[in-house]
Amino acid sequence: MERTTRGRTGEEVALGEVTSGAENDLKEVTKLARRMVTEWGMGEQTGVVAYDLEGESPFLGQQLVGEPGRLYSEVTAERVDAEVERLLKQAHQQARSVLSEHRAALDRLAQALLQEEMLERDQVLAIIAGAPTTQRSAAEGESAEGKPTVGVEH
Repeated sequence: MERTTRGRTGEEVALGEVTSGAENDLKEVTKLARRMVTEWGMGEQTGVVAYDLEGESPFLGQQLVGEPGRLYSEVTAERVDAEVERLLKQAHQQARSVLSEHRAALDRLAQALLQEEMLERDQVLAIIAGAPTTQRSAAEGESAEGKPTVGVEH
């Protein structure tokens, strides 16, 4: 989970602001945290229980009343939400710690992406390692050698 939050946390650490660029990452990590709690029984406060039974009725032949697919009380729903929030905060704190520890590499990478927009994998690794990089001489997301590149949109 911590890795998925690094994009958003990286913006926060390096730029001092958060943009909408990491929206999908945030949605995916939230889905993962909710599954951890409701399907895999990984919540500290909710216990080893699978709450998400995908619409299965606990009573043979009975239809569920209320929210489809939810077989638990409002109190339990609040505990699930609190567990999801706790997991996300923990992942965010771990990502912040890793990125702060490697702040110089993060700053070098952010500057390189602001200058070139697209970088080859080898360039990214060199930047992180602190080595000088060569200029990219290609367009459309591929290097002159046909290697894939990484980048950011402005």
